[in-house]
Amino acid sequence: MYAIGTMIIIFLIITGVNVSRQFELRMLDEYSTKADKCYELANRLTGVENLGDGSSSLFYTSSYIYDINSGEQAITVSEPNADASAVDASCTFLSPLSSTATLQKLTNYNIIKREGVVYLEPLP
Repeated sequence: MYAIGTMIIIFLIITGVNVSRQFELRMLDEYSTKADKCYELANRLTGVENLGDGSSSLFYTSSYIYDINSGEQAITVSEPNADASAVDASCTFLSPLSSTATLQKLTNYNIIKREGVVYLEPLP
């Protein structure tokens, strides 16, 4: 009887560790996806800056919200209606942006450089 109780306790401990690891892996996967989207936008902004006036790039925001702080040259990618346990991803970019912006989900944007400044324009 003692052996059965010990086996059940060991089984419960292993199950608890497994559930904890699955949660950590899910959070890491979500962060990696957001970081990928963040770096994609940062690369597009920097690429348009490097190509010069008149250059442009299209960007689709998928299901995330992008908060762009032009003063700090930082981007934060988050999920709409996310709970407190959600982890946001942040990255930086190297281009003068016209203003601070929030890119809404499921919207197309044209990133264009005019007169030395990069603009984000929503497309219809």
